[in-house]
Amino acid sequence: MTDTSFRFAPWGEGVVAWSLMRTLILLSTALLIVGCGEKSSSEDQETGPDSRKSSSAKTKRSTAATNPVASAGEKGETDTVSISKTSRSLSDAEVERLADAAVESLSLQERDGRVYQSGESRPYSGWAKRRQESGGLAYLGHYKDGKFDGSYTEWHPDGKKKREESYKNGIPHGSFTEWHKSGEKKLTYISENGITVGTVTWWHENGQKRLEYTSKGGKKDGLSTEWHDNGQKSAEVNFEDGNQVSATYWNRDGEEIPASQEPVR
Repeated sequence: MTDTSFRFAPWGEGVVAWSLMRTLILLSTALLIVGCGEKSSSEDQETGPDSRKSSSAKTKRSTAATNPVASAGEKGETDTVSISKTSRSLSDAEVERLADAAVESLSLQERDGRVYQSGESRPYSGWAKRRQESGGLAYLGHYKDGKFDGSYTEWHPDGKKKREESYKNGIPHGSFTEWHKSGEKKLTYISENGITVGTVTWWHENGQKRLEYTSKGGKKDGLSTEWHDNGQKSAEVNFEDGNQVSATYWNRDGEEIPASQEPVR
């Protein structure tokens, strides 16, 4: 299964369609894992999440398969601080316990936008996993009534965490964090019912901050700041309701440059 099937959550319009598409991709590509190795995911696009348009079978599992995160995301908080609290990281012990109880993704199939276990008539609720060829986890996610709901985590082939996010009824809801292969943080933001809200931050692979802006209703609003990988500021761009109204650019040496010489990012 290729890592590109796990490109991160949608932002703004089209989020429901994207969520269903992602479920289809997860299931269909899982069938190819026997004959396919892991591929490295392509690097992120520079424009950030707001530019992107964007699954119960009767389970006999013990309470070990209960989602410690999903229930928290059903309280309907609307402020970003409360939302972020619904998406806490699973501890290593929780991951091990939940992975032992989780079904293999190969046993799931998509029907009409929901996920079912083979031969079952009710949408699946519970944990699902896929493993790397090495045996380590590739992803561990929770479903409720056939849709992602609660915690979802991915790992790089070497076992380092790759992506961590939270869903509510199949839609991103809560904090999102992604890491470079090196282990350095790559991207953080918060979603509220599929819409990016608050501060969005990207980092270069060397750990230097790359881009930071505020999202309001899924659109850039206010000052967006970018930096070169050497730490020098590369751009300050002002937005109003997603529309650029002004911009200033600098080269890697900190010298202001005209827009026609805007640095490649």
